[in-house]
Amino acid sequence: MSSESGKTSALSSPSSPSRVISLSSGKLAEIIPVVVNDDCGQGDQPSPSADKNVTSHNTGNMDWDFGGGEPSESMVDDLTTDQSTKTNDDVGYATCTDPAYATVTSVGSYISRESSTDVLLPNLPGGIIEFIQEGAERNQTDGYRYYVIIPKDTPVDDIANYMAYGWKRRTPKIVLSVISSVKYFKQWEDEKHIEDFQAGIIKAANLTEMWIVTNGFDSGVAKYIGDAACDEMARRKSQEEESLEVKNIQVLEKVPKLTILGVVAFDSISYSDHLDGQHVQPKQIENRGHKPRSSKFDLNPFHTHFMMVKDINSQELNAFRYSLEVRFLQPVGRARRYRRMPSSHTTLPGTNSDLDLNMGESQNNPNTNTPVISLLVQGGPPEIDQVLWLLKKKIPVIVMKGFGLAADLIAFAYEETRESYIKSELMKRVKDTFPKEFKKDDLAVIECRDKILECAFYAHQDSLTYLTILDTGNRASDLTNLSKYILMALFKSQTRKLGHKWRDQIQRDLQLTLDWNRCDLAKSEIYQKYSLTRIRVENHIFHQALLREDREDFVELFLDKGFQVHRYLSHKRLHNLFENARDKEFFIGVCLEGVLGKAVNPHSPLSRNFCEDDGCELNRLLSRCTKLQKLINPYELSMNSLGTYITNKAVAERRATTTLVLWAALTNRPILAKVFWKKTDDPIAVALIVSMLLHRLASQWCKDVDMKRRVKATAVEFGKMAVSMLDLCYQDSSIQAFHALNKKLQDFNNRTVVEIAKMGNNKFFIAHPCCQKWLAQRWLGCLQIRELDWGGHIKLPDWLKVYLSAFLIFPMFVWIAFVPMENVKQKFEKEDDEEEEEVEETNMLLRPLSIQEKQGKKRYSMKVKFKNLIDRGEVTLKLPVYKQIYYLWSAPITKFWVNQLFYVFFLILFSLAVLWPSCGDLHLNLSVFVWTFIIWIELARRTWVKKWKHPEVPIFWTSIEVILILCFLLLYLVFRIIPHFVEYVDYMTTKFVMSIGLLFFYYRTMAVFLPISPTLGPMLIRITKMVRKDFSTWMRMFVIVMVSGGITIHAVLYPSYPLNVDGVKKALARAFFAMFLTKIDDLDGDDTCSYLYENTTIGSCHPEQSVSYRYGNTMSTCPYGSFGGYFIVIQYLLITKLVLITLLYAMFSVTNARISDHALEYWKYQRYGLIVDFEERLRLPPPLTIISYICMLLKFIWTKVIRPCWTRCRQCCRCFTSQDSVDASRHINIFKSCRTMDYNYWKNCVKVYINKEKQDQLKETEDQRQSETLCVLVDDMQSQKETNRRLNDRLGQIEKSLTSCRLLLEEMKHMMEAKDMGTKGLIPPKKLIHISSRQSPYPGTRIQRFPIFDKYVPWEVTYDTYDPAWYTRPVEEFPPEIIGYVDIDIMQLRQQEEERKKLGADELEDLPPLPVFEPMWNSVFSSYIKDTDVQIEVDRTSWITFDNQPLRYRLDKSGLPQNPFGRTGLRGRGKLWRWGPNHHMAVIISRWKRKYSALGKPLDHIIVDGKKVLEFMVVQRQDTGDFSLPGGNVYGDCTGYCVILKSFKKDLLKEEVIEHSTKADEQEMITFFGHFATGHSTAVYIHRRMDTAAAGFKAQILYRGYMDDTANTDNSWREVEVWNFHYELNDVFDEKIPDRENVWREVSSYTRLYGNQTAIVQEAARIHGAYC
Repeated sequence: MSSESGKTSALSSPSSPSRVISLSSGKLAEIIPVVVNDDCGQGDQPSPSADKNVTSHNTGNMDWDFGGGEPSESMVDDLTTDQSTKTNDDVGYATCTDPAYATVTSVGSYISRESSTDVLLPNLPGGIIEFIQEGAERNQTDGYRYYVIIPKDTPVDDIANYMAYGWKRRTPKIVLSVISSVKYFKQWEDEKHIEDFQAGIIKAANLTEMWIVTNGFDSGVAKYIGDAACDEMARRKSQEEESLEVKNIQVLEKVPKLTILGVVAFDSISYSDHLDGQHVQPKQIENRGHKPRSSKFDLNPFHTHFMMVKDINSQELNAFRYSLEVRFLQPVGRARRYRRMPSSHTTLPGTNSDLDLNMGESQNNPNTNTPVISLLVQGGPPEIDQVLWLLKKKIPVIVMKGFGLAADLIAFAYEETRESYIKSELMKRVKDTFPKEFKKDDLAVIECRDKILECAFYAHQDSLTYLTILDTGNRASDLTNLSKYILMALFKSQTRKLGHKWRDQIQRDLQLTLDWNRCDLAKSEIYQKYSLTRIRVENHIFHQALLREDREDFVELFLDKGFQVHRYLSHKRLHNLFENARDKEFFIGVCLEGVLGKAVNPHSPLSRNFCEDDGCELNRLLSRCTKLQKLINPYELSMNSLGTYITNKAVAERRATTTLVLWAALTNRPILAKVFWKKTDDPIAVALIVSMLLHRLASQWCKDVDMKRRVKATAVEFGKMAVSMLDLCYQDSSIQAFHALNKKLQDFNNRTVVEIAKMGNNKFFIAHPCCQKWLAQRWLGCLQIRELDWGGHIKLPDWLKVYLSAFLIFPMFVWIAFVPMENVKQKFEKEDDEEEEEVEETNMLLRPLSIQEKQGKKRYSMKVKFKNLIDRGEVTLKLPVYKQIYYLWSAPITKFWVNQLFYVFFLILFSLAVLWPSCGDLHLNLSVFVWTFIIWIELARRTWVKKWKHPEVPIFWTSIEVILILCFLLLYLVFRIIPHFVEYVDYMTTKFVMSIGLLFFYYRTMAVFLPISPTLGPMLIRITKMVRKDFSTWMRMFVIVMVSGGITIHAVLYPSYPLNVDGVKKALARAFFAMFLTKIDDLDGDDTCSYLYENTTIGSCHPEQSVSYRYGNTMSTCPYGSFGGYFIVIQYLLITKLVLITLLYAMFSVTNARISDHALEYWKYQRYGLIVDFEERLRLPPPLTIISYICMLLKFIWTKVIRPCWTRCRQCCRCFTSQDSVDASRHINIFKSCRTMDYNYWKNCVKVYINKEKQDQLKETEDQRQSETLCVLVDDMQSQKETNRRLNDRLGQIEKSLTSCRLLLEEMKHMMEAKDMGTKGLIPPKKLIHISSRQSPYPGTRIQRFPIFDKYVPWEVTYDTYDPAWYTRPVEEFPPEIIGYVDIDIMQLRQQEEERKKLGADELEDLPPLPVFEPMWNSVFSSYIKDTDVQIEVDRTSWITFDNQPLRYRLDKSGLPQNPFGRTGLRGRGKLWRWGPNHHMAVIISRWKRKYSALGKPLDHIIVDGKKVLEFMVVQRQDTGDFSLPGGNVYGDCTGYCVILKSFKKDLLKEEVIEHSTKADEQEMITFFGHFATGHSTAVYIHRRMDTAAAGFKAQILYRGYMDDTANTDNSWREVEVWNFHYELNDVFDEKIPDRENVWREVSSYTRLYGNQTAIVQEAARIHGAYC
């Protein structure tokens, strides 16, 4: 230990030289876990064998205290300023001595580690964690993760150095900080959101070098990210360990390494006791899961690195993360330096291509910043603080709205900032979101609300946006494209720098958009944003766009913005492009191995000779596929890329673009090839070449079926593109179209587009009307065959005109007009008149217009006709006659008809030679031989010329024809000519040979002369197709049947025929001719020899006993008749005649129907070869071609001998001028001008084609787009419905609140009116509005009444929305003593009656009868209680009177009584016992209130405001607890007066046994209450009658009518009769009722009784003149 401590102190000493390490030594600290290999795709799996010893060094404490939610001043200084100024002397450092950590991989060794800067590593405890899983197979590096324990006072610069030189982390291209919390996390309900979020995170991490910073725990959002990283690591490992070998190509995806950093509090880790940073070997950790109610969590095992901060709380940890993210804005670690790699290692896994190494710049420029983006997912108040700090620091933040908690609060504040209600609503949402945190703490709520509003305020600063809301609930928001929103947030918050910094910023932004494949953002946020400034794209970025997958949009964008391809493309870059081809299976397996026949090792570099010179392998590859030589000039590409142009800039750009088109085609990148094709100067030719290239690759060398299908489809697409471009050009300008067809292209071996189309077998291009018109003019040559008007009766065919003109000369001046090629070229330079008719336009393009072509069908006199003829002659006579004859005999049409005529003569002569008897005539045979020999020489010459001059025309069959004619000539010489001098062969053999030759030459006519006919040509094509395909297929089947049938028939019919050649010939001949002739005469045998077959046993086959031995030929030729013979012959004939022949007809019919639509196109396609064949023929036909050969010899002598001598003589005599050079320079200038005009024209045509293609695609996808639009609309409708529902709920709540407020106001109004009742008296019945009858809930239930305002109470007022509830208390719920008086539920009874109507008679018998209820409304009648003999009197009349007339209540539409005082908000009987009026009797027992002495003796009356105070008796209701007047309900078993007596005795006198007559009347009741009155004396008059008036006793009916009761409903209500018994003098109640305080109540304005009894009592006080 002492040695170790001494070592540590030495390391910590500033004066110690070993404390500084140099990376040039390649050795890192022995005690620091360092890994140099940073190419690990699995998150840098460290070595488990690293020895490690950690000594910590504490530099002091820092003030991490917060105040009010923001970092304190000291903390901010520590985190942002002081840490950047602290020296490395404040922290202990360690040396690096273990070379184990300096090992690198083969690729990583090419990164230079040399640096002139010495690096000081901070001495921080750390190590490696090995996460193990129970039951899982252990892998040594699968679960290894780095971790470091950081004291909270550690400077962030030291942490950055540790990451750079300890963990070997390079500065990323972007840092994504995921702000979330384990405490404030709610599980996401939609699993698709989780999957999309994980896919978006991994997609972004796979596309660029990105660090992801989380809280590191195995819970919440960090777990989602960790699980996604787990799947990605497993996928990468599977690709590495189990990669498939496809055509010797190892498929291995190249992606950036994953860096997921977890920043956690050390004390919050559940197994923090096991992590001390002192262990040597990796520490094995197993996650046990989070324990409920525990503040400690497990680490997520799929984070690659962990920072564990000690002695820190959650708020301080957020501040630490904030400071760390601010530090990440600057580069981390030393700059990455490169040196050039050899060609074998020029790969491009992202940006590490050979071309990237030539940038000459360090990636870690200290003047540049690394983009840092924060992503808020849910979170709580601490996360709100962190977001606010980041926004103040101008670090962009993305808020994921839709998952709740803090993120939704910030999103709401941001979107509703301008609304006036934002503060109150936000406070409410904060309380609802965090109920525990802000319970009963309004100040904290206000503070949190203000922070959220401050976040919304800092969202926009300096015209930039730093807060982006990602609405996950919106259909347009796709979490899988998370990179899009990250880049949008970055660009919105990005300020434009000045000078070279701006250029660096633009290149970094382009690099990010390229990495994440967001071309839309590159357009909108870079090019459109800086539209006034030209943005230069670096070559390495363009190179990445070419090589990386699905980056075609970027390539097109760069080209549209003016990227110069020729300055980028050198032969080395082209070599690199081929070497790093995406589809190496196609390039190596098909192009190199298939076409070139090379054995290629996919792991070895591409040969240097592949594209080094003109004779490189690339040109040989293209030549074999296209028959075009030297399409690519590598030397010229390299010189042009350096700015040293061999030709000019435009040509260099054109050839470079064409080269990239070919590269894209050879590497199977069709979309990219189409992008470059749009920029070519010759789109038709390039499209044809690509189509030909791909078609031949697919047809001849591609073995994989799926790949062949895809490549052929691409070839067809490019062929259609060429046809479409020609069609557009022809529709726009036929002059330009014919010019394009005639133009020879220097870049493509001076071939025309028609020749290229023929080379590529593009039938539809040549069959296009434009090409056909061009071929028609080529067929006529310089001729124009005119049609003269001879009165409409005589019309000569063209062939006759040609014959007459060619042989008689004079008719040439009448029927033939000449258009020399010089005039044709001048015609093409003229503008096209769009208003001319189509016929006139065609005539203008192809030949001059005759004067009379525009005239109608008017008849002319012979004089006028002759004059027109002379005029035509004058036009033609402008050419010399010899030139006219020359043009006439040079035209292909003339050659055709003349050759056909002479060929007919040849056939006639040949036929005579064949028909000549016996040995024939020598002179005739010699003539045929010489003529045939001349035909053969001419055919061989044409074949040779077409091979070199027209390689697009196939010469295979022509070569076969040459060989066959040569063979015939030899046979003819041997069998026909020589035998005239030497006899060695019979003339019959000669006849056979000559007949075969004659057949050949006759059949040859169909291939040479007939195909030119538009009628016979398509027919011959149909015949050819049927013979080649159908007939050959049919013959294979027929041969099998024929051979088997012939042998079996011959064996059965002639069993003794000898086995020899004659027997085989006879058997096969019989079978073959059976198709035409049916021989059946031998099926029954021959009677003359049938006896020979009497003995057919085996024994008869012995030679000595054989019949055939004895009878010889007779037996062999004798047919044998049998059933077997019939069977064999019949089955053969059925198969042959009924099946095979019918099948052949059917096959011919199907083929004819299939190709009938395309036969005309095939004929048009073949027409080109026929025209070329006659163009290359000599002007004179065989045998006159000997004259042409003599002329050719003379021309050769003149050209090669005489003319050169004459030219040298002229030079010596200085007789020439510089006119030739002037003409040449003029030609070059004209050529450049034409190229420029052509380029602009074709550029516009390409734009039109692309727009048309887009429109076609839109039409094709219209249904899909409409479906998607409908889906969006449906989603919007659902969202709108949900919003409307919430609005309706809100409006309902508001309406309910308004209703409640209005009801409360009305109630206040009623209370105020109640105070005035004492002076005004009772309200008349017509003006009475019940109040208690509308109170909710209904007594004894939770049923709410429908709210009703005063104006809607009367039935006369319409209330459309009135929809009250229904309630009828069941009979069985009433007290048993009154159940007999309760009406049944009428609606329930009616429902039961309706249900029983639907039942059958059998079912009704088993059911009990329904009760009968037929109430007599508005009447009094007697009735018996059910199941008893007790008779009661049912009074259903109303006690209410209007204008002294009794009221007859109405019935509603359902036949139920209707409350006469209006709506109550509830239907049904309610808790009352009877439908309609329910009668109640009440009594007001009143007296004057007195003062009482101390002994309880009554004294004087109480006087208030000069009036006595009235008091009355009350009882407390048992159902509601309210105080009410004494009385009771009238059920009909006794009179109402009896009810009052019983109630008084029971409720006030407390008598248990009440005996009273049920027939008590009014007088009896008054007498009863009069007994309690006394006069001036104190004696009580009980046993004698007295004068009640003298005793001060008054009895009267005070009120009889409607009772405003809470139990009232629309169909049942209470009516009351109130009596007032007033005791003016003394009474004896105090003696009878000692509980005076609970019984007596004084009348005042504060009196409150049940229902409307208060008004009745106040009315009694008013009558008696009492105080009220």
